[in-house]
Amino acid sequence: MSEASRRSTTERNVIRMYVPAEYQMKDQQQMIQFIRKHSFGVLFSQQNGLPHGTHLPFLIETGADGDLFLVSHMSRANPQWRSIDSQVLTVFSGPHAYVSPTWYEQKGFVPTWDYMAVHVYGEFMHVDDAEGLRTIMEQTITYYESGMDEPWDGQIPDHIYHRLIQGVMGFKIKITDMQAQWKLHQDHSPERRNNVIRHLKKTGEPDALKIAEAIKAANPDNV
Repeated sequence: MSEASRRSTTERNVIRMYVPAEYQMKDQQQMIQFIRKHSFGVLFSQQNGLPHGTHLPFLIETGADGDLFLVSHMSRANPQWRSIDSQVLTVFSGPHAYVSPTWYEQKGFVPTWDYMAVHVYGEFMHVDDAEGLRTIMEQTITYYESGMDEPWDGQIPDHIYHRLIQGVMGFKIKITDMQAQWKLHQDHSPERRNNVIRHLKKTGEPDALKIAEAIKAANPDNV
């Protein structure tokens, strides 16, 4: 993100996600990697004072001038894109887990929830030309097929592609600000964190196991 973009964001006084100081994640590269790993986000905008949201897959890329962009597409039948004229918010959520106060093995605590999330603010731009739209579709297919045992080559007969692509609107979001919250018991003692890690692992739930590992990574004093 360029320095000009950072200044612009500050000047507009963007309403931000509430992030207590102990949970702030400020490492931009970690946020980028998080978005790539948890790339199915929710695009939020407003029309006539009412909120609108769409669940979409996103790519993140760096432009020639160093600015960051989110890249995606949606159905033309979706009315959201027609009403967007400037700033949007995209939310990316990662693993999350409920934490019982009984796990602390101490009195005086209440239930809570540990989670990881990134909020991205930016300027919405339509990509409606044939070449730009094809590039978005090819990049998206390549990215998501790359993890398959037998990746699809993306080849579609022209007459089918041209029919399908008429129902799609591509877009980019020039990122003006990113915020991340890693709520991972940073404000608790190592003893209480170790108890939480142990109980999360006992649940066997995939998200709980991931949060247990994230707590250890965020708090190096834990075993």
